[in-house]
This record gives sequence, structure tokens and C-alpha cells, in this order.
Amino acid sequence: MRTILPAVLAAACGEVHFIDPNPPRLFRNTAVYTSSSVNEPVVWVAITNLFLQDSSQCASARETTVAAIRQAMARAGGQQLELDAQDLSPDCRQRGETALDIHALRSGIAAAQTTLSPGHVRPVIVYADDIDLAVSGTVPTDLGTIRSSVNPPALLWTLSYDSVGAQLGADRRIAWSYAGDPKLADRIFETVSADLPLQSSGSATSGPVPLLQGGQLDVTREFKVCAVSPQADSYPTLHVTHVLDESNPPIITFVIPQLGVGRGLHRELRPLLHPGARSGSLPLGRDGQLRTVGPMRVLIAAALVAEGALAQVRVEPRLFVKAQHIFVSGGLTWLERGDYYNSPGAALSAAYYLREGDAVELRAAVFASWLGASGDQVVRRTGLVPDAHQPVSLIAAGWRHSLTYGKVALEHSVLHFDLQAGVDLGTLLTDRALTPAACGLVGVMARLGERLYGQLDLGILTSIEQRSSSVVTAGFLPLLTLGGRL
Repeated sequence: MRTILPAVLAAACGEVHFIDPNPPRLFRNTAVYTSSSVNEPVVWVAITNLFLQDSSQCASARETTVAAIRQAMARAGGQQLELDAQDLSPDCRQRGETALDIHALRSGIAAAQTTLSPGHVRPVIVYADDIDLAVSGTVPTDLGTIRSSVNPPALLWTLSYDSVGAQLGADRRIAWSYAGDPKLADRIFETVSADLPLQSSGSATSGPVPLLQGGQLDVTREFKVCAVSPQADSYPTLHVTHVLDESNPPIITFVIPQLGVGRGLHRELRPLLHPGARSGSLPLGRDGQLRTVGPMRVLIAAALVAEGALAQVRVEPRLFVKAQHIFVSGGLTWLERGDYYNSPGAALSAAYYLREGDAVELRAAVFASWLGASGDQVVRRTGLVPDAHQPVSLIAAGWRHSLTYGKVALEHSVLHFDLQAGVDLGTLLTDRALTPAACGLVGVMARLGERLYGQLDLGILTSIEQRSSSVVTAGFLPLLTLGGRL
């Protein structure tokens, strides 16, 4: 029994591994670089393609539309140069009647780039269209040609219905209302002010940007770069675990485009870095040369029956009365879980008997646990510690039931006793957490005097612990206590 019982308990309580007492901790970090920026000049042109039922209002509608665009652009600020507007429908009756003058646009943009040098001049085309129909003729092709034929490529902003902006692939879309709308300039300004003045990066490269900062270098052993922005030029190999060299910390370099872009398009460059002390440690199994557990400590009580008492017959009234009484006792216990810890302790319990055979009880225990010889040997050899929790204290409450009442005749007296069983629920406090616990028990409660009694309980204590994984543990919990009836 001495050999079998520890083996059964070890199997029941869940496997114990030895782990690093200071396990690696994975943390995620993002290295951010924000480039400096400078405002760049803009050359812009308004292109109108309007349709009106009353052609006599054509010139007025065209002029108020171009004036609204001009007013909004001026309010947005920055260095600007306006090219002569082009009208693709001079009488507002036949759309696409006049082709886009690509040559004039190219010449105007080239002249503006010379005038505004050395800035990065970005052309902007503002196309106005008041019909919710697909743009016909060569207009879409011509706009695409002029946008791609200049360097940097021209931006296209449409003042139109959404279908037209989508057809032309506009960079910005401003909803059309009607010609002469007094709020048109304000709505154009709300959109273009998000981009103007256009900006370029202040330098062509970021220079070395550290992937780890300050104290992160002190705690990191290994790191892995998981993703970088498209502008990244020089950085550690992606998706590979690198050992940190503190004398040569990891860096990343960005090549920064210097084209004039809208402020809304000016972005932080953000590589994603996932450094950690190292990858998660693997649990170590048991050493075959180590004993699984120390010898089982079991508290044993024995009653010696005198030979002369066997021949006697006595009839006595029931002396061990429990109903409506409180019983309080204290004594010794031992928790044996096969977890490399020796866990003797002191226990205190109190029970109130509602009737002769049933009671509610409250039980508490404090353990003086220490690492046994087997576990201590592993710690000294490897520096690893068990992932099992070290028991500290137990508090539980539950129900006791008397299975039977009996008497044993001794040489000069009669021992009155109850065989009992019970279930307690509570919590086992360990060195790491409060864990839920349950205890099932069988025991003997014996009357030792008028108000004195002794109690031996043999329990199985189960709890849920987070070790290398979440496990259900089980252990043997004998308790020997002495107490009194109140």
C-alpha cells in the first residue's frame, strides 16, 4: 500500500514539470519614424464640362464655378500658380464639343515647374461636370494622358456627381450641387484643405531607426521582425529569430519618397516588431533517477481491544449526543499531492449538528510547505523549479453525515464513535493564486470524555491549477484533531 498509493495519487494530480523560475515573456513593439516635411508649390488648372438648358446662362455658370474653385484654392494657402482654365463645352449644350488641349497643359506645367523651381511642383487638375452621366468622347483618355505624362504625376480632383469621379479615377471627389451655389466654394475648401499645401519629405532617408528602445534592450534576448512598411530599405531578415547583440542593436532604415503629397497622405512609417526574451520554454520531464515523491506520511490511529472485553456484554445508553451542539477541534494535517513539496500543516474545524446525523462544518488549514529532496536536487542542478504551486492555506465549508454509530468495549471503558463522510468546497491558497478546491472525506469521530472528542478524517483534496497548462490536481489529506463540544 505504501508503494501503490503514492503512484495512484501522482497519476491523479496531474503531471509536474520543472520550469524556468524567470520564464521568457513575449512582448510586441512597433518602431515608428515620422519624417519631417516641407510645403511644396502647386500648379493647378480648372477644366469645365457643363450642360445647361438655357445656354444664355452658360458663361455665367462657367465663371461662377471657376471663381468658386479659385476662391477655395486661395483659402487653402501655399505657393500656387493657376493655369488658364479650359472649357470642353463652350455653349453648355454639346458636351465634349471641344477636345482637351493637352499640349497647352503640358507647356503650362513645364513653365510652372521652371518658375517654381527648386520645389517639387505637383500639378492639380480640377474637373467640373454637372451631369450624372458617364463622360463620353476622348475626355477620360485625355485626362489620363496628361496625368501620366508629367513628373510627378498630376492629381485629379472632380467637382461632379460621384459616378463621374469614379469613372475618371479621381484622387478627391467633391459633390456637385448646382451652378451658382453660394456654398460651393466652402464645400470645395473643406475637401482640398485636407491636402493643401502639398508636402514633401524633408530628407531622402530616415537614417538608422532603432527597433528597440532603452530598457527594452536590457530585457530582450531574442527578437523577430514580422512586417515592415514598403519604404523600409535595410532591416533584419523577416520571420527569423535573431539573438540580440547588445553591442550592435537592431536598426531599420527607410527610403522616403520626396514627391509632393497631400497632408492626409503623409504617413508614419511603422514596421511591426515582435521581440521577446526567447520563444516559450519547453517543460522538462521527470528525471528517471529521481524518486517520484517522498515517502507517504499518513497519520494512523489504532484501538487496542483487551481480550477480556471480548467476552463481556454491556448495554449502555447513547452517550455521544451531537444534535444541536457545536464541536470545535484543532490538530495536525499533511497534504500529499506528489508535487515535490512536503506540506505538513495545522488544521482547525468547527461543526454544528442540525440533527444527530448531519452537520454543517467550516474547516481551515495552514501549511508549512517546503521543496522536498527530489525537487531540491533538480533545482540545485538545473536552476529550474516545479511548475506545481506551493500550498499555503486551505479554507472550506461543507456537510458531514454520520453513516453509523458504534461502541467498542475497552478494558475499563467503552469508546463511543461515529463513522462519517462529508464533502467540502472552498479555496486552496498557493504561492501564486487562489485556486478552487473540493474535498471528499471519510472519518471517525470518537468520544474521549464528557466534552472531549477526537477526530480522524481521511480526505482527497482536488483543485484546479495553472501550471504549464491548466490541470486538475488531487492529493491525500489526512487530519487528526482533538476538540470539545460547546
